[in-house]
Order: sequence, then structure tokens, then C-alpha cells
Amino acid sequence: MNKDLKISAWIGKFSGADDLIQYVETRYGASGNSMSQFWSEIGISWFDDDFREASMLSPGNETLAEELREFSYGESFADELLRRLINVRQSGMDGLILLYDFDYPNVGTQRPHSRVTFVGSFDYSK
Repeated sequence: MNKDLKISAWIGKFSGADDLIQYVETRYGASGNSMSQFWSEIGISWFDDDFREASMLSPGNETLAEELREFSYGESFADELLRRLINVRQSGMDGLILLYDFDYPNVGTQRPHSRVTFVGSFDYSK
């Protein structure tokens, strides 16, 4: 659901940046319909890629706070996201996906074998 100044975050296991980008990339079918593996797995039908960021994080939590601050508006949500990530993140979960101006409405309805885990929705400021 579109919601100004809200960010929703997912973390998942990816072999590298190329794998992560392929996962979130919008593709177009023969009929012209847009689709994304990420959208399918989290239960949404479309999202404007201009409001999405995806990046590979360093393993472990030593530099995590600094890395989160590097995202757009990261200074405004990094501390809260960091606390949540430390509780959710498992070994090998290094791909972070952020959707801006989006409050994830489908908490608990993700596919059971999704490559990503919902971390939470957070307020941010511009």
C-alpha cells in the first residue's frame, strides 16, 4: 500500500549483487504485462522501481549501521532498521531490499519458500 514517508524492508540470501538484481528486476511478458519474482513472492502485483533500492550488505553486523545510513534517507531510519535486522538476519542473509513510500500490507502472507524475509516497515524523513 502506498504511504508517504514509510519504508518497507526485506532481507534474503543471494549469491551476489547480480543475483539480487535479477530477483527484483521488472520483466515484461509477451502480452506486455510486468512481473518480478520479488513481487510474486511478497504478494504484490506491481511496484514503481524508482522507489526501490536493493543492495548486498557485508557479512556480519560490524559495519551494518554504516551501510544502512548509505541508503537514501538512511540517517532517518537506520537505527530502527538495524535493531530489527539484528534479530531477523541469519547467516548468509546479505541482500537488502527497500521499498520507499510503501507500507507492506501483506505481513504474514508471503510464500512459505520465499527467498526474502520481511523485516518491517519504518518511518523515514526526507
